Amino acid sequence: MNYLTELLAFYHWLSTHPMPGLLQAYWHLLMYFNNKSALPDVSGVWHWPVAFKAPNSVVMARLGLDDRRKVMRQRSKLIEAGRVTYEKDTGNRAGWYRMIPFDKSLAPGWAQLEKQKQPTQVWTQTSTQNGHTGGLFINNALNNKHASLYNRIPDGGVAPSPEAAMEAMKRNVNSVFGTDIFKLYEE
Repeated sequence: MNYLTELLAFYHWLSTHPMPGLLQAYWHLLMYFNNKSALPDVSGVWHWPVAFKAPNSVVMARLGLDDRRKVMRQRSKLIEAGRVTYEKDTGNRAGWYRMIPFDKSLAPGWAQLEKQKQPTQVWTQTSTQNGHTGGLFINNALNNKHASLYNRIPDGGVAPSPEAAMEAMKRNVNSVFGTDIFKLYEE
């Protein structure tokens, strides 16, 4: 999953699906938890798990809510909006969230992640509409996970210039969503 792509698509989606600020904050918090739960596979490639946990006590504290019923009510609204699914766990353990990605070229797949005994279901980039398959695009201290799965470093190992990479990323993101979502932010 690509954090930036999902973030841009979320704000594009909000233009036709208005949502109160509390629900927007909840969606952002869940994206944070999903990203935070990413792990490398045995070859060092990072993956976002399809299912992840976010304890109600933490959700309440971060969203400024004082009652678990308020969390459940807000969660139900996110589920109704089609942005997440949720499955209760047993006892008082945190339940399992699943983000519903905007990027329709993502599909659940399986990976053997470090620190995990069993394979884990993760989001995988099947391909983009223009046929590119995933590859590492950005690698920095803030996000050393897959930051863009739309461009790959050429076989010669030389990465494109930042300007060329940005233009390629814009073209590819726009092809996934079928509209120039970046133009909305330039106006």
